[in-house]
Amino acid sequence: MLSPGQIVLKVAFSVVILFGTLGNLLVCLVVMLNKSTRTSMNYLLVNLAISDMILLVFFSPSFVFRDAFTHPSGEAGDLLCVFITGETFAWVAGYASAAFLIAIAIERYYATTRPHSYGSSLIKRRLKVVVVGCWVWALVWNCSGFKTKFYNEKFDSCDMAWETEYSFRIYAAMSFFAVGIFPSLTMILLYSKVVYSIWFDQNVTQIVRNAERHRKQRKRATKLALSVSALYAVCWLPELTIFVLSAFAPEMVAGNIAYPASVAMVSLNSAANPLIYGLSSNRIGREMARLICFWKRSVGDKGASTEHELDRTGVNKRGGRNKVSTVDENIDL
Repeated sequence: MLSPGQIVLKVAFSVVILFGTLGNLLVCLVVMLNKSTRTSMNYLLVNLAISDMILLVFFSPSFVFRDAFTHPSGEAGDLLCVFITGETFAWVAGYASAAFLIAIAIERYYATTRPHSYGSSLIKRRLKVVVVGCWVWALVWNCSGFKTKFYNEKFDSCDMAWETEYSFRIYAAMSFFAVGIFPSLTMILLYSKVVYSIWFDQNVTQIVRNAERHRKQRKRATKLALSVSALYAVCWLPELTIFVLSAFAPEMVAGNIAYPASVAMVSLNSAANPLIYGLSSNRIGREMARLICFWKRSVGDKGASTEHELDRTGVNKRGGRNKVSTVDENIDL
């Protein structure tokens, strides 16, 4: 029998995973279907969306569907824990998401504070290397999950078996810094420089004025900086703190609702990323709205031809879109 708290968490996970997966999928479709959105920034957004979708999908067996099936034991149970129910791939995707958030912050820093040399920035010139590097780093950092996960028949749950107690403590402490403190401080530093440049740097301010709508651009950039940095810290640091406590003082978190609640916060961050980054961009937000309108029209009028509907919504088979006026891409966060 589930407790009221467990029921609330299960419902919360279901809603967050459903809408988060759809939102991240929408970001991927927008960039894939529109040539005008295929920029280095948006390719990073696509990889961020993919990592967030993987995280959400692989959290669902543990936090949504766990009571719907009987977990096998023995070797089959261990393998299931490693690859499906033990959240291993979810955390790989979560670490990749953190890496992509840092890469996006660096990209926005160069695009806004150094617009004239933006074309030669590291992210733009080495985009494929950056993307592969983020995924490889995440996989390597969480390789312990593939080695330590096993099915604990006594507690009917997936657990970790470390060779030594100290190895777990060292890994937990390093994860707290590498996935929690470092990304949070990096984003705060870079986005604060972005906001400062847009508000006070004369060169960047002139670019924004020349593009018009400078007040909206400043307001959007400030909101993005505050929301991204604050949301990441609020959503990730509690889970990482509990992870550290489970290594140093497991009796404080064993058997209570703290861990699933903290994982729900991490899931919320992955679900909110497409809203924060997608809708903060005029172009991405506009194309997301058009894609939704196209889907609604397709459902409401099945007799209309696909090509005609795509033309009406601005998305065509070649991946282009109807031309619209845009402001300077470097400032359009």
